[in-house]
Amino acid sequence: MATTQPEQPRTLAVPAVPEFTLGDRLRKAREFSGMDMQELAAAIDVHRQSISRYESGSAIPRKHVILSWSLVTGVDPEWIQGGAASSTNVEQASRTTDCESKAYLTTDSRGIPRISFL
Repeated sequence: MATTQPEQPRTLAVPAVPEFTLGDRLRKAREFSGMDMQELAAAIDVHRQSISRYESGSAIPRKHVILSWSLVTGVDPEWIQGGAASSTNVEQASRTTDCESKAYLTTDSRGIPRISFL
C-alpha cells in the first residue's frame, strides 16, 4: 500500500518592491510636474544634458541642484534624496540648506519657473 505524503503548505511569493535610484526619483519628480528636460533645465539653470545625466545615474547632482529640482517640481526633497516624504514642505526645506545663499522661485517672461540664488 502506498503512503501519501502530507500536502506541503503553499508559500505565496511576495512581490518585489523595486528600489528607486536617485535618478529614478529625479525623473519621476520631473514627470510629476509635467515638465520636459529642456523646461526643467531652464528653470534650474543647468544644461539639458545635465538633466539627462542626473536621471540616468551617470552623474550625481549637488545638493543645491536637488533643492532647485524640488522647488520647481513641487516634490519633497527628502523623497528625491531617497528618504520617505515628510510633512516638511518645500518652502521650509529651502530655509534649511547647508549653503549660505537663499533661493527664490520666480518665473520668466514665458511663465517658466526659475530658481534664483542670492
